[in-house]
Amino acid sequence: MKHVMSVVCILFVFAAGLNVESVFAQSDKMRAQIRQDVNEMNEGVMQGKFDRVIDLTHPEIVKKMGGREAMKIQIRQVYEQMKGQGISIESSTAGEPSEFVTNANETYVVVPFELKMKFPGARMTQDGYVIGISTNQGKNWTYVNGSVKGDQLKLFLPNLPENLKLPEKTEPVFEQIEEKQ
Repeated sequence: MKHVMSVVCILFVFAAGLNVESVFAQSDKMRAQIRQDVNEMNEGVMQGKFDRVIDLTHPEIVKKMGGREAMKIQIRQVYEQMKGQGISIESSTAGEPSEFVTNANETYVVVPFELKMKFPGARMTQDGYVIGISTNQGKNWTYVNGSVKGDQLKLFLPNLPENLKLPEKTEPVFEQIEEKQ
């Protein structure tokens, strides 16, 4: 009987170990997908691929902006306005996603990013973040920009977990640059 229990314990530990490895592999895969999503959103803004940006935006934000087409028009207007003023996004790089936090049937993650923009005569670097939300155990994600204020954030994300650590807001850093003629 002792021998049988030992074998059962060994099999249980082995099976549990496989399960843990599977969870970690899945977590790594989700993190890679999340980083790719955030980079795609930011590149979509830089390259005028607004449909992809809207695909990855949380549905409550899309709804609040008047729906998909209205949001696309608003993004395009801001994009054209920036372009007309000589403002461009040079780069945006997603950082490492935070730990996953689950509340109700939703999983949340915070993804920091660094944004670099060029203005006439200056370059700005700004740290920001998005909150990723999945309602299907991480198979698909949508995002809300971290610049949304706390009270408004709760309107869009009423189940936002209290223990989800949001980064402190940082001020942009500007540096003067010489314009090339």
